Amino acid sequence: MSGKNMNRPELQKMLNYVRKDDTIYFESLGGLGRDYDEIKETLVSLKSKGVKVQFLDAPFLNFNTGNELIDKAMFDIFLSLLSYIAQNEKEKIRLRQKCKRKRNIQRTKNIIHTGFSKYSKASNLF
Repeated sequence: MSGKNMNRPELQKMLNYVRKDDTIYFESLGGLGRDYDEIKETLVSLKSKGVKVQFLDAPFLNFNTGNELIDKAMFDIFLSLLSYIAQNEKEKIRLRQKCKRKRNIQRTKNIIHTGFSKYSKASNLF
């Protein structure tokens, strides 16, 4: 399940279905989302329902010190950091896509500007 955004029907069904003492396993934080605020809001909602969340690629988020307050504080600190990283990656992907589109547009303009002359000569060879 991609974490592009929270508007995914199957994710929403699962979030609405879970009950107290359920555990949801995500392969990674990116599977939950890539938006810092959405991730935090979703996890706060799940925690308030009594649902446990575990990330398989980040076992360090599964604190069990025996002190619930310390576990919660450590989880929140790491979650904030990882959520920031996930959102930052999303923004980098968008920037790379935007740059690629601009390069493609410029390449097309260059081809049009040259009047296809260098390309039409090559086609005469075949």
